[in-house]
Amino acid sequence: MKKRAQKIIIAVDISTTAPLHITAIEKGSYDPATQKLLRFDGNGLGTSLTRTQAMANSAQVLESGNVVTPLVPVIPASTLAGKLRRAAGMLIAESLVGRDLKITPDAYNVLMTGMANTELKADEKIPEVLRAARNDPFLSLFGGTSFALSAHSVISEGWPLVPSTQACLMSEPIADLQPFSSVYDMTEVLPIVRKNDVADMKDPILEKAVGIDALSAYVEGQGTQRADSKAKKAAGEDGKKTDMRTLNGVEVVKTGMSFALRVEVTAFDASHLGLMLLAVQSFMREGQVGGKGARGYGRFVVSGSRLYEVEPDSRTKSVVTVIFEGKDSGYAFTANDTLDTAVTAAQDYLDEINPGLLEAFTRADAKALKAMVKEAA
Repeated sequence: MKKRAQKIIIAVDISTTAPLHITAIEKGSYDPATQKLLRFDGNGLGTSLTRTQAMANSAQVLESGNVVTPLVPVIPASTLAGKLRRAAGMLIAESLVGRDLKITPDAYNVLMTGMANTELKADEKIPEVLRAARNDPFLSLFGGTSFALSAHSVISEGWPLVPSTQACLMSEPIADLQPFSSVYDMTEVLPIVRKNDVADMKDPILEKAVGIDALSAYVEGQGTQRADSKAKKAAGEDGKKTDMRTLNGVEVVKTGMSFALRVEVTAFDASHLGLMLLAVQSFMREGQVGGKGARGYGRFVVSGSRLYEVEPDSRTKSVVTVIFEGKDSGYAFTANDTLDTAVTAAQDYLDEINPGLLEAFTRADAKALKAMVKEAA
């Protein structure tokens, strides 16, 4: 009887060591007078909101009859999936570089994003092709390519570890829950001031770097533009912004918030689990998620990790092992037979990966894929 694929959950709880921001589509405004954030456009300081999720399971009915659905900040699954795919893709790219092998730009894009610019013909998604993808750890885990392959991994939203999110987690929390119920308890607004260094003329090197004639022309031009803009606004027209100095705000998750990261892997053999473990390790070592990384936002550390085996029919979970040692070790894997076997198998895969396979999936070349399957058999 053919062995069933294993279902494994990789669970990691992280704690932020810097403000975290993942830009939402909606915009808000911050009222300095009341020091309150309005989660919609209004009077006040324009503010970029961070991503949130409504928690319908914690909705409350007010005396007025209105229903209030609390919001919590989240790390979107798409953000985490992109991080993990790129981490695994970079491991493959480094292996190819180490063996002096090359891939095309299109194949590199497929590796890192899963998106291909080749149109798939309807008759090319054939059993040999699907088998080749399912047997390959990277393609099996992350999917994509010109064949629109499905991924055999499920990456959850990164939920904050608060009481209202417990039911959303793939496995129980590892770190302690934090006693917050409102998004306003978990976030704050940070002001951002963007300066116009040329207009300020404070840098002693500016005159030499730009030139006195160019500076004079710039200042004169700024004055003319400002006057024209004011005249248009006075006439009821749209005036063009002329001053580069701006003030706005960014809503961020407060430092010290804990988030639960969960990935379920359908492992057809040990190398599938091992590649995801290596990708998660690489992500943990990077220790940053979200936007405005140049400002130091989104830094985090691991506060706990576990590997679970999932019984396919009952979905009962059993702990296999703690996954990572502490940060000082570079998040080294703990000594465990399951981890050792999986990571060794993944490293063997990386050492031997055939770039031709990725190229064939990038080009939607079913003929080449069939030949590879035949040769491997």
